[in-house]
Amino acid sequence: MIRLICFLIILMSPAVFTASGQPLSIDRVDPPFWWVGMADNKLELLIKGDSISSSRVMVRYSGVKVNKVHTVENPDYYFLQLVIDSTAMPGKIPLMFRNRTHSVRYEYELKKRKKPGQVQQGISSEDLIYLIMPDRFSNGDPNNDMIDAMNEKELNRDSMFYRHGGDLQGIIDHLDYVKDLGATALWLNPVLENDEPLESYHGYAITDHYKVDPRFGSNELYLEFVSKCHEQGLKVIMDVVYNHVGDRHYWIEDLPDPSWLHLSDTFTRTSYRAPTLMDPYAAEIDKNIMFKGWFDHHMPDIN
Repeated sequence: MIRLICFLIILMSPAVFTASGQPLSIDRVDPPFWWVGMADNKLELLIKGDSISSSRVMVRYSGVKVNKVHTVENPDYYFLQLVIDSTAMPGKIPLMFRNRTHSVRYEYELKKRKKPGQVQQGISSEDLIYLIMPDRFSNGDPNNDMIDAMNEKELNRDSMFYRHGGDLQGIIDHLDYVKDLGATALWLNPVLENDEPLESYHGYAITDHYKVDPRFGSNELYLEFVSKCHEQGLKVIMDVVYNHVGDRHYWIEDLPDPSWLHLSDTFTRTSYRAPTLMDPYAAEIDKNIMFKGWFDHHMPDIN
């Protein structure tokens, strides 16, 4: 009876059940949701929370099972690989984490996947690609030029280092201009969050891989942008960056494991000379500088 009561308390709690001492917590799960019906049925979740690596996970959801788990040096990270078979239905998967004295429950959402159809067409030599740096194109919504909760506090159109205020709405407002140029595809510099104090207008110092920078708009506005492009017959290329991040990314502020970064005793900037990696005659030191050097002081290089 006591065990049954405890189990019911765990199920009813939205966050944490604790018997004594420091409780477990789940602060973040990436990716924040997924879809049923994907071609690759393996999904790995990064779970961050207090002492979460000390726990074991239990999953009870039809069509979903745990394939493997992995922990790293930092006890606040836990990697969970799920197998989602073709029978899994959209819904919320209850993930239960337990160690000897504490438990935490998290509901992970599987969404219904839209039919791809003919949306994904790819790019060919027949396409004319127009590249836009969103911050420098058009300011469609002045209300999002500066966000109080973010690190950069100044808008300065007279400086190349500060933000100028361009955003997704500004691009949406001028899709006819892009179309009239004869472009068939639109490529934006990364629009994901770059919450850096300075010099992140370009979008390559990402601090959240799952969130559109609010100075550009929102995830919902990005979907609207894609839809508006398709209405104009424009393809969309999404620029994603996985070889470096901004130093205000939560990974960097609370590093899962030192092996995640290319680290050296002194700051080493990359040479930006990518051909050295393919050149059979390139010196090893030139390859290492290109491969392991940081893009900039505030843009650590991922191993």
